Amino acid sequence: MSMPFYVAPEQVIQLGTVSKTLAPGYRVAWLAAPYLYIPTRYFMFSLPFLLTFIFPWSLSLLLRRVPQLQSSPRICAAILLGIISVYLIAFGGRGNVDFSNAVVEKPVRPLFDAIAALPKNSLIAGWPLGPLRKLEYVTRRNVFLSGDLHQVLHLNFMQAMRERMDAMFDAYLSADEAPLRRLRQDFGVTHLIVETRDFTDPIHAPEYFAPWRSRIHPRLAEIKDKEYLLKGTIHRQAAIFDHDGLILLDLAKLP
Repeated sequence: MSMPFYVAPEQVIQLGTVSKTLAPGYRVAWLAAPYLYIPTRYFMFSLPFLLTFIFPWSLSLLLRRVPQLQSSPRICAAILLGIISVYLIAFGGRGNVDFSNAVVEKPVRPLFDAIAALPKNSLIAGWPLGPLRKLEYVTRRNVFLSGDLHQVLHLNFMQAMRERMDAMFDAYLSADEAPLRRLRQDFGVTHLIVETRDFTDPIHAPEYFAPWRSRIHPRLAEIKDKEYLLKGTIHRQAAIFDHDGLILLDLAKLP
């Protein structure tokens, strides 16, 4: 006949203490929203760190409940270390490298390798819903504007993102070099990613949400056969990467 499992009062108190420790942080983030972005993320992102301590502590409490181990603390400690070691061998070391390789499409990887070799103070621009969305995580280089970061959360942030998107829209879908020079001089952008199929493949025209969605196709029609970013002189002088329809321009080398 199996013995019922009980949790000692002092263990309940310890678990309650952990909960009380986490709760104020969530409440502060909730009250300060949206200035602390999305409150639940502060709790979610802290979970792996907290579980690093809670998992072995909880496992130790459970092992101490086993009658055969109560009289032998050394065997209990050895079993605890053994379980943790097996867990680390099985699941440890699963970090950024494996994840980044999984999410980056094969044609884009040479471009990301080239960007990762740039100085750390580089600021990379490109169409926000293109390869740029994964660039920061994989290459550890700053991005001017990404579709994942263009969140409408509060007024000041929204205005800053709108200003950046307007500048990016004008620079990417331009017929002359002036918007690109503004991108570099006014916003500090050092490099620009160009996907040639954005201009040559009607099925792959750039996309974005309102109010820019309705402006894209009229602008593409307006600059047809005059796309500044497709000019050979630009590629010869400013391109530091050009492969498989992906071009990386160094804006400091613009003619």
